[in-house]
Amino acid sequence: LVPQYSAVIINEKIKRTPIHNYEIPPGDYFITVSKKNYEDHIIEVVIKPDSIINLMVHLIRKTGSLKIDSEPNNAKVYLNNKFVGLTPFLKKAIPTGEYSVKLKLDQYLPDSITVNINHNKQIEQEFELVSFAEIQKMISKQKAKKKIWLYSSGAAGLLGGIFQLSSNLHYQQYKDATIKATDL
Repeated sequence: LVPQYSAVIINEKIKRTPIHNYEIPPGDYFITVSKKNYEDHIIEVVIKPDSIINLMVHLIRKTGSLKIDSEPNNAKVYLNNKFVGLTPFLKKAIPTGEYSVKLKLDQYLPDSITVNINHNKQIEQEFELVSFAEIQKMISKQKAKKKIWLYSSGAAGLLGGIFQLSSNLHYQQYKDATIKATDL
């Protein structure tokens, strides 16, 4: 019942499970069994001369909860790539640790995050899913903006050309008038 490689502390001396035939002198002891993501278990034991004590300890896994909402609802929720339900989603007693959360809904872009479940805490996460139709609409708007920019820059180029032509014409007229004035 004790997870393998749990720490066992006997009056400040640390051992690792499993422990077999560990001899300690008679006396009063506090034994602490601990492991990451589990609740510590502390036992007071009195060892009498020539006695054998067998201890069975059950460590309780630390847990938290996860609440997930999405817009729109009814998205499939996956924890570490395993389907666990639909949004709105609430699951209690999830073992502590890091989890990959992924949401999927037909006609919507999937979304995912990583969450860290902490002991006696509830993680709340909201997702706003984006539909493929919305993405297509955004792409169309960007294409339209690109066309307007191209048309605008084309028109500006055309105007620039007209101004250049007009400028050249006026300059030539100025030169001709200057030559005629000089001749006089």
